[in-house]
Amino acid sequence: MARSAAAHLTLRGQVRIVADFLDALDLDGVTLVHSDWGGGLLLTAHGLDRRVFRLVVLPCEAFGNFPPGLPGRMVMIASRIPGGLRLAARHLRIGPLRRLPLLFGQMARRPVPDALVRRWTEPLLRDAGVHRDLLAYWRSPFHGPELVRDTEALRGFTGPALVLWPPDNRVMPPEHGLRLAELLPAGRYAEVPGAYVLSMLDEPETVAREIGAFLTG
Repeated sequence: MARSAAAHLTLRGQVRIVADFLDALDLDGVTLVHSDWGGGLLLTAHGLDRRVFRLVVLPCEAFGNFPPGLPGRMVMIASRIPGGLRLAARHLRIGPLRRLPLLFGQMARRPVPDALVRRWTEPLLRDAGVHRDLLAYWRSPFHGPELVRDTEALRGFTGPALVLWPPDNRVMPPEHGLRLAELLPAGRYAEVPGAYVLSMLDEPETVAREIGAFLTG
């Protein structure tokens, strides 16, 4: 069924794109890793998870936490100010500003390398199409009660699942990690102490060890 370009630039549209990507590559038995963006968790709610065998859930949006925490609210505000997203991207490139709670101070406990942030922000700053699409996504509606219901549909996902959550972060509530693990019929919960949302950058050895044990256990 044909879908308009605008339909893709919503949370539900992005979830559909994940499913379309797996279909296009004809992948089965997929291990789907979630980090920061939580849209992939909603595949089950929309009946789009048939190619997914197991889940690895790092700290990400879930339940009504779309967009997440203080940083998410700041991006929402920036998307409604002319030039706001690009201004925020430029601020992210400045180390002392990046570490403010409004930006990445609550996202990563350890300093994020300048080169990495430049790679993340370059498309937004250089490509008008990327800027247009990001604006459309961030200005699209996020309905809290519907998102809670869609997340809770994970009760119907029966594959193995690892929820790997940092208990010290403020952006993705620690109770969400526990709640996700309880929802998933084959869910397992583990923690990443000392990390924030970007736990793979803060504590890469712990994250790699836990995921490795899950995949080979």
